[in-house]
Amino acid sequence: HGTAPLGDGNVLSLAERVRAACGCWQTRYLTPKTVGASTTLASLMLGNGQVAAVNSGDTRIWRLRRDAEGCVRWLQVSRDHTVWQDMVDRGEVQPEQKSEFASIYQGLLHCLTLGEPPSDAVLWDEDDAALPGDTEEWLHVWHGQAAAGDVYLLATDGLHETLGDAQLQSLWQTGLNLSANLAALRSAYLASNAPDDCSVIALALG
Repeated sequence: HGTAPLGDGNVLSLAERVRAACGCWQTRYLTPKTVGASTTLASLMLGNGQVAAVNSGDTRIWRLRRDAEGCVRWLQVSRDHTVWQDMVDRGEVQPEQKSEFASIYQGLLHCLTLGEPPSDAVLWDEDDAALPGDTEEWLHVWHGQAAAGDVYLLATDGLHETLGDAQLQSLWQTGLNLSANLAALRSAYLASNAPDDCSVIALALG
């Protein structure tokens, strides 16, 4: 699993950087012994008042933003490239039915794999409107406007698969600072004795 560093720059170039990095990864590490090695990816770039988020696989990116009442609203700006999410997108199931299905439906449809050329990402903006451009099933690209007070959270699937969306949101308290909220997530994750690993990166916009 992987989460990419955050940094300033032209946010429109993030998808191109990910594609280039994927190509370099293939060139540097592909050998007969490593064919099939895979990883997920979540990356975020901030620049000129805009944000770009790019992911592959089920490593997630959320935007946490306070509403008019002061409540924190979580928006998942990444897309899970899983069998389950594909079924949801096609209207075959409802998100609340997830617990009724076996874990095999959480299997990945797309991620970064050595030896496999990327297939032809749907680009989205923060109003869930598709943007013009190339479409690639293995890559999801999201663009939005930066706002003071926003927090962006990047995490591997060990976090959301262990704690679940509802618990994650209940653990995040508006009265606590970023470090305290991350500590609360870490404590809950460790207390669960989860078998999966977990990596988290957070960015708070001033």
